[in-house]
Amino acid sequence: MRDAVRPGVKNGPVAIFLGGGGSREESLELDREFARAVADGVLVYWPFAMAGERTPHECEDWLRATFDPLGVSRIDTWPDLNERDLEELTQAGGLYIGGGNTFRLLDELQRANAREILLAVQSSLPIYGGSAGAAVLGATIETICHLDPNDVGLETLTAMDLLGGASVWVHYEPADHERIEEFLRRQDETLLFALPTDGGVVVDGQSVRSAGFSASRIMGSHEIELAPGEAVRL
Repeated sequence: MRDAVRPGVKNGPVAIFLGGGGSREESLELDREFARAVADGVLVYWPFAMAGERTPHECEDWLRATFDPLGVSRIDTWPDLNERDLEELTQAGGLYIGGGNTFRLLDELQRANAREILLAVQSSLPIYGGSAGAAVLGATIETICHLDPNDVGLETLTAMDLLGGASVWVHYEPADHERIEEFLRRQDETLLFALPTDGGVVVDGQSVRSAGFSASRIMGSHEIELAPGEAVRL
């Protein structure tokens, strides 16, 4: 296990799974690991990023088709966070935050003050973020401004910050390097997880492991390429 670009990232949750935003086939390796972590528990699903594009029922059908073959069949889909008791998460086996419009997703989470409960449960609850869901688990969603329209008029792009100050760049391609360098110049001592559509990482405590078909990258003062299965300690 290699040392990463800087020490001092705070201890994280039992595990956070970050997916780059690919298809069911592209995310299979990461999905399989998450399914093992959920085991026979109830998987809570937050499809808020798809509001206005797909119904919660359609989103759940997609998630079931993804995770039923992996042994996860107990799924509780929350259409939104209105009048929901976030303490219910303490009884869940895992939380899946799906993709779609990142601004719409973060707006829902901010209005419900979701960060407080996520911080409280992160030491025991496996959390999966796919695409937009991965971006909101980082420090800011400035990383996706080139991808999604801000159709909700969100003003504060500060996200859930469950990754010790790191941010997440989804749908990563080599052509993104100029944008990434500009983003990092605006930040202070920031780490960035750059995830291709068929890649992802598992963040467990102070280690990060690549879990996908293509290499993921950790960028900051230096760049580390993590081949599938390779791990690094932060």
